[in-house]
Amino acid sequence: MNAKKMIDELKHFDVNTLNDPQTWGTLPVIVKGIFCILLIAIVFAAGYFGIIKKTYEDIETQIKNEANEMKTLKVNAGKAAGLERLKEQLSEVEAKIQDFTGKLPKVVDIPGMMDDLNSSATENGLEMGDYNFLKSVQSDEYKVSPVTVNLKGSYHEFGTWMSSAASLPRIVTLHDFTIKKRNNSDVLDMVITAKTYSSKDEE
Repeated sequence: MNAKKMIDELKHFDVNTLNDPQTWGTLPVIVKGIFCILLIAIVFAAGYFGIIKKTYEDIETQIKNEANEMKTLKVNAGKAAGLERLKEQLSEVEAKIQDFTGKLPKVVDIPGMMDDLNSSATENGLEMGDYNFLKSVQSDEYKVSPVTVNLKGSYHEFGTWMSSAASLPRIVTLHDFTIKKRNNSDVLDMVITAKTYSSKDEE
């Protein structure tokens, strides 16, 4: 069939004939082609929205769920790793405490500590005055015995004496010091708390 004949059939085509299914067999070729295209499009659309689209949506939902599960696993893994690291740090601290307490004397030697502090003060040009024994504090691991000490000297002498406390033959720490200047004098007065430590097994 040539193009001219197809055009003529299309010009004389009566749309009302579509209402009678018995006449569909005599429809022009172009109209039949259009019907075929529409039918294919309808079948494809029905397949897409009925099957393919649903499949895509299921896949997207599964991907999102797997991504959320992966995030949850990473968070839990991070917590687990952090917990293990925390346990390691706790073990390290406990080991340091045991090492520290293992070096403490069983009995507090306050007279010996005062002799060491006095000797160190004299060597650094300081004059040691009165001292006062404070109440001991018992912790779970060791006992702390504090003493307040009065000293006279200069800033430089105070500094060198405090630095020398680290080299004493026993564990002594220095805390809460105050320094005051005397009237009409270059001499300074310092009050400082010295603490020594002993094992918790001490009676």
